Amino acid sequence: MAKNEKRPSTTCDNMEQDFVLYYYHELQISEQSNIELHLKDCEGCRLYLDEMASILPLTVTADEPPQAFWDRYSREMRQKLADTRGKKS
Repeated sequence: MAKNEKRPSTTCDNMEQDFVLYYYHELQISEQSNIELHLKDCEGCRLYLDEMASILPLTVTADEPPQAFWDRYSREMRQKLADTRGKKS
């Protein structure tokens, strides 16, 4: 590896999943506190979490369906409503 090339940070064993949950605020308060205590003493995990926080937002893309989807959805819903009305009478 070249001297100027940045190496990816590593994390302590079995911590990756906890960091993802921590990033998305999906941990219990006690688990979140444990992660925060660990991060105070572990530079490798702090760097890993910083890198992950810069990458995770890039993995989520807006998913706006095209107009054709909404047109088809509208037709199907109107048909289902018409079918339901027809069954009640």
